[in-house]
Amino acid sequence: MNFIKRIFLKKSEIEIPRWFFSLGVILCVVGLANATYLTVEHFSIDDMFCPFDGGHVDCILVNTSVYSDIFNIPIAILGMLYYLICLVSFVILKKIKKRNVFQGLSFLTFFGFLFSIWLTYVQVGILKAVCTYCLLSAFISLCLFVLDLVFILKNNFYKENLL
Repeated sequence: MNFIKRIFLKKSEIEIPRWFFSLGVILCVVGLANATYLTVEHFSIDDMFCPFDGGHVDCILVNTSVYSDIFNIPIAILGMLYYLICLVSFVILKKIKKRNVFQGLSFLTFFGFLFSIWLTYVQVGILKAVCTYCLLSAFISLCLFVLDLVFILKNNFYKENLL
């Protein structure tokens, strides 16, 4: 049956399995909630609740450092936009099943993963402090990237579509 579907699918269309869509949406929603909390706390004058606070864990330091903004835009807001765009991409991909939407999503998850590596380096290497919420966001970005890779490898996506 799967072979027959592949024969009749246009080269620009792909099958989106339920596991891929569901995991992607869950990761995006958790990431969006996390980034929203970080955004609220960025602008808040109250103390931020930070799990495992103490030692090298200092969410307030990380979330208010000079590295927490890019062109006066809090990174947490950029995180919200990233997770929202990824979420919308998953929904659009499920609905229209177009290869170029998946490629856009692949680019987003790759970029998000690279940016998370940079931000984790800033925390550990420069600030010498980490934020548990920021590490959660980096982990979610890693999971989205790995989810994308698993889908590509499991389905021979690029090899199959290049022929």
